[in-house]
Amino acid sequence: MKPRTLTRLSVLCLALNCQAAPVPQAAPVPQAAPVPQAAPVPQAAPVPQAASVPQAAPSPDPTENKRAKTPATVRTPEELIIALGRCAKPDWASKYRSPIPTSPNSRAQTALLIGNTFAEGYLAAQAEDAQYCKNVVKDLLAMAKTLGVQTELLDRNRSLAESAQKKDWPLLRRELEATESDLAAALRQHEDAGLVHLITLGAWMRSTEIIASILKETYSENAALLLRQPVLNQLLKTGFEPLTDKLRSDPLLTHIQPTLTAVAQLLAGPADNTLSLEEVNTLANTLASILHDITSRQN
Repeated sequence: MKPRTLTRLSVLCLALNCQAAPVPQAAPVPQAAPVPQAAPVPQAAPVPQAASVPQAAPSPDPTENKRAKTPATVRTPEELIIALGRCAKPDWASKYRSPIPTSPNSRAQTALLIGNTFAEGYLAAQAEDAQYCKNVVKDLLAMAKTLGVQTELLDRNRSLAESAQKKDWPLLRRELEATESDLAAALRQHEDAGLVHLITLGAWMRSTEIIASILKETYSENAALLLRQPVLNQLLKTGFEPLTDKLRSDPLLTHIQPTLTAVAQLLAGPADNTLSLEEVNTLANTLASILHDITSRQN
């Protein structure tokens, strides 16, 4: 039997009948529930900035404090001269005194002159004048002999002379301080504490006169504050009270007492109250008058 010829239409129908049944669509995958967002982490409170530490003020020069107007406090006549040297460059040698008598008329006059001479030694050290220092040493030894205490000072005076020869000025200052201390101890052993008081007073008067005479020529408010010294003021207020009646009745002390009281009144103001140029002139002239009497008065 002869096979049947397939027509185009037959082929087409056959193809259509043979198509696969449609594949069923998979069920849609359910979307996962959205993950809840974590609550935002609260920001830490800002750390407060540490308060700025104020910078320490630079240490003031003890001789210069314009705003505070506070005087440099010194303990000794030597420190007074050194303090002025920090804020001025005076001609120290121009302040040397004339030669003094090394055999005064009374023990009171001798004690005051010894005090003046110690201040002269501090002045010589500031001027770095070896020869003048040697002259001071000789004067000290001669006047110590007048008071009967030269033996206690022999070794110390040799050290002073050697320091001056070597031009070791710091050592010379220390030796001067030690000499003054040794002399005071020797006098107390001789029950002459009143003379120790006069030596201290003499040294302060001469040192203060040196400062005032320099400021008289080259005035400075800051430097003038140096004249407001508690130790000096107390010493001037005390005056001759610590002395025995016999020593207090010395003609020289009786003569200078009123003038010394005037100096005490001039320097008795507040510590931060600068002496004016006019007051400095008065102070310099008054002290120069007292020192002249101490040097030259004949009992």
